[in-house]
Amino acid sequence: MDDVYKELSENFTELREKIRLFHKDLGKEVEEEVRKRWIPYTPIKSMKRYLAIDGGEYIKELRVGTIYVVNAEALLSEGMETKPVDKFSKVGVFRPANYAKERVSELMATVEVKLALKNGGRADLILMDGSFSKKLGDANGMESKLDFNVDGIASLSLKDEDEMYRSLVVEKQVVMSKLLNTYDNKVLWISKTSRNMDMFRRGIPDIVVLETFTEEVGYTSPECKGVDVTKLAHHTEVNLQSFVVCRSFIRLKRASKVLKLDVVSKLPIDEAFIRKVVDDLSAVAVKGYPYPLLKVHFDVKVKKGDRERITRMLGLHKPGVDWWPNQFF
Repeated sequence: MDDVYKELSENFTELREKIRLFHKDLGKEVEEEVRKRWIPYTPIKSMKRYLAIDGGEYIKELRVGTIYVVNAEALLSEGMETKPVDKFSKVGVFRPANYAKERVSELMATVEVKLALKNGGRADLILMDGSFSKKLGDANGMESKLDFNVDGIASLSLKDEDEMYRSLVVEKQVVMSKLLNTYDNKVLWISKTSRNMDMFRRGIPDIVVLETFTEEVGYTSPECKGVDVTKLAHHTEVNLQSFVVCRSFIRLKRASKVLKLDVVSKLPIDEAFIRKVVDDLSAVAVKGYPYPLLKVHFDVKVKKGDRERITRMLGLHKPGVDWWPNQFF
């Protein structure tokens, strides 16, 4: 890395100038488009009951298997007052390879959606971390004969790893279908990052363009399109074909980060709906992010100390060789 820092020092002025010119040129190109798209708004703060859902995971891959930890929580918030109302935790071992990481991710996503379904009636709004499309995944051609319910994870009973993975994806979509058919646009999917580039088409994410060239609290007009039916599982309880996914970018505090908002509904939503969401979320925003989601994220995060403790408890810590790659033990 010494050579990297040396080159950075030698070319510092040139690099900074290129960044400045890039910003200036991009601004000329998109300034008018941003003005058309971004709608400044002064929110009328409205306090609600919020149910925030998030999950954390830890995966340790060894030659003999993959150890995993999944930890998820449903947090009920009345304003800034929060309390956990439901939890799920699981420690297990999968055989190496065979979709081990993917199964852990699908397990966590399934648990999050089940917590939302079980506890959604407690709140006015259900806040889910992440984008709807990423959570939905791709279950094209996948099916499962298991009976799924809101308690437990039926797919974990399967012995075949490939079958378990496919069944987890189907089980997740079954529960997502039940969640949305029950609560509709009460469920808000909120992302801190987004790769969408179809709004400005400048080769960089739309969210970056908006963060760079706007500061005010505001939003973009929602754009709605049907759920991609090619990604739905072949299961009688996956009933999302008639839903639309409406996307808007929002900012809750001046000069804070822009967030991507997905709302999945049986009917398209309008700007009035987005303004109401900004009203409701700005009331509990901390540095531009909904506090209930921030709190539940820290509750479930598997921190470095947790990972080290879990590793020691399982007898996997090797004193004196901490610098070795994982595959050596």
